Amino acid sequence: MSRSHGIARALMLVVAVVTVAAGYAGHIDPRHWAWPALLGLAYPAVAAGAAVLTVVWLLARQWRLAVVQGAALLLTWPSLAVNMPVHPFAQDLHAAPTSHDTLRIITFNVNAFNRGNWRVRNKPSLSLRYILDSGAQVVVLTQAPEHGAPHDSARSFSTMLQALDSIYPYRSHGSDDVLLFSRYPFERVEITPLQTGYDVLNYFKKVQHHYALAYDLQLPGGRQLRVVGTYLHSFGLNLNDRDVFNNVSAEEKEHDHGAKGMNRELWKMSITDKLLRAFRLRADESCILRAALDAGPPNLVLCGDFNDTPASFTYRTLRGDDLRDAYAETARWPARTFNRYSFAVHIDHVLYRGALRAVACEVPKRGDSDHYPVVATLVWDDKNETNHTK
Repeated sequence: MSRSHGIARALMLVVAVVTVAAGYAGHIDPRHWAWPALLGLAYPAVAAGAAVLTVVWLLARQWRLAVVQGAALLLTWPSLAVNMPVHPFAQDLHAAPTSHDTLRIITFNVNAFNRGNWRVRNKPSLSLRYILDSGAQVVVLTQAPEHGAPHDSARSFSTMLQALDSIYPYRSHGSDDVLLFSRYPFERVEITPLQTGYDVLNYFKKVQHHYALAYDLQLPGGRQLRVVGTYLHSFGLNLNDRDVFNNVSAEEKEHDHGAKGMNRELWKMSITDKLLRAFRLRADESCILRAALDAGPPNLVLCGDFNDTPASFTYRTLRGDDLRDAYAETARWPARTFNRYSFAVHIDHVLYRGALRAVACEVPKRGDSDHYPVVATLVWDDKNETNHTK
């Protein structure tokens, strides 16, 4: 065996092992061992690299290497299917059917509508404009300002705020966590784990943060739907941390209010420590939230900013055996929902169960937040109802 062939074989084995490990990292509870979660976070990049390497082996006529490399990638199919969905003939969002049996729902981390962002201060919100023009009946906002209205005193928003009252007459009120805009009446569901929340350390100050809130919507035709919006623990990276991945200007760092107000203990942590800490916290949160979902009604939508990818323990726990992923089922190609600092990750999700079926889901590159919205069109389909019971 030549030296070059030996190197190629070693490379293939390393990539194959890493691919399988990353694909199944979400099966390991970070509270017991958090390091594999880092591999899970990198799974989309690892899988893409494995696919490219498989093609390279084929072009080089290294058939055995190609077969083993490809087989390792296929072994991770459960993760591959949800992380990198490809449905080239999927229905276009705007071509999806619209009727009283259709529900278009948006989940959008609006980054407080850029409140405090010196670059866009006192300018019309592109995120709010997109929401108003979207045609969605239900909008779940995460990291949203109190009352769901950005810069209430700014004249530039007066027209949009009037339109907001007209289009979404039913709105929840909160503080920098999960809010709901709806065309239909709803009631807030007082489920203890969802209501209580937890004390956040990586916010500007120690405040009560609702990591999930539930609402029971009264839809046309007498249908009822529980919508659970969630905003799970972030990694707590500041601009100095992000500068490791991207060049961040000194001007941006000067205006990094999050870094200035961050808990000192968290500030001193290394990037790796922050990541591992967040994995563990989200594992706790997802298990509590999963118990609440199990006690909920059959027709349910869970959406929001999970701050974790489909290869994660958090996602697997929340999805369970009964929820389906609207994007994984209908998307034409993979997409990232976080759009800053070269973090090409899909961390905002729309999951559902019951007498519903996803017919379209997209991640349009719209708005001025550091996240893109996820827009799903669901239709009522009684044949699709599961046997889920409370």
